[in-house]
Amino acid sequence: MADRARHPVHRTIVLVDVEGFGARHRTLPHQLGIRAGLYRMVAAALESAGVPLDACYREDRGDSVFVLVPPEYPKAPLMEVLPEALARAVRGHNNTSHDAARVRLRLAVHAGEVAFDDHGATSTAVTTAFRLLDATPLKQALADSPGVLAMIVSRLVFDEVVRHSATLNPATFRPVEVAVKEIRDMAWIALPDHPYPPDHAVLDPTTPADRGRSQAEEEPMTQSHGAGAGSGANPQVNQRSSATNGGIAVNIAGTGNQTIINPHQTPRPRFRRGFGWALMVFLAVDVVFAAVVWTAGVQNVGPWPSTSVLLLVLTVLTALLWLRLARRVFGGLWRAVVGLFRGMNRATEGLTRTLGGK
Repeated sequence: MADRARHPVHRTIVLVDVEGFGARHRTLPHQLGIRAGLYRMVAAALESAGVPLDACYREDRGDSVFVLVPPEYPKAPLMEVLPEALARAVRGHNNTSHDAARVRLRLAVHAGEVAFDDHGATSTAVTTAFRLLDATPLKQALADSPGVLAMIVSRLVFDEVVRHSATLNPATFRPVEVAVKEIRDMAWIALPDHPYPPDHAVLDPTTPADRGRSQAEEEPMTQSHGAGAGSGANPQVNQRSSATNGGIAVNIAGTGNQTIINPHQTPRPRFRRGFGWALMVFLAVDVVFAAVVWTAGVQNVGPWPSTSVLLLVLTVLTALLWLRLARRVFGGLWRAVVGLFRGMNRATEGLTRTLGGK
């Protein structure tokens, strides 16, 4: 029986955290008042959702409250009633509190299996809930909101509860990527007292956030090589669509290399390399032609006004082309000199550190 009691059980995980609890303008009496108010607010909000706080397992985390709701209490009221009730409780607390004791809260809701031992409760689901509470997008959402509460729910809670609610509007939630420590997942943020404008596009399963996860990788393909291949074995190439740039990510097995092929990328022109040679040839022809025209003008060969205009145009064109060529040549020389001095500087610093270490 003792072993059976330690088996994991399903719980709804509710975490409530105070924004800026340790701010320097808050003294210890302020923090004690905030903690007392926090428990009153959480208890009132849970009671509004039909869940007595005394029926739940809870732990104190200093500036936050960790609550495990038993499975006999449905999740729908927790999502439909608790957030708005908590926001009302916060406003009531702030209306009767000193400026330093006024609060704004972050709320995280998740669900999963939880194990209990002599020291408390733990599980992957509990860890995930705390990572959601600490997610940067949630903190930023509260910082940008004029309201007093920001809520984040896991993908599980959103898909199983929020999407099917007759009261909530899922389009007022926003998907975010959560990357905290070992957790890499998508979650949903809402502002209960200042909701986001409804955006039904975020609910489309073909949006990039969901498509990147639902896109299955194609079967490995074998790419044939010519007779010059060293081992004769054909490396496997895995192709999958890239949700970020619309291209193809090609992974070559055994090499760790990945190449992104973007079909929308404009190919680079191939005439860049030959442009320099063409410029040199044109400059040489232009110089010879300008010299001939100048000689003809000096010897009064042909009508002088037309010869002068042609000579002026060719001279200006030649000067511009030579300036462009000089810019390329001297620009490369300048970069080479700068790189040389930087290398000498790094070598000197390394030698100095080495001598200093001795």
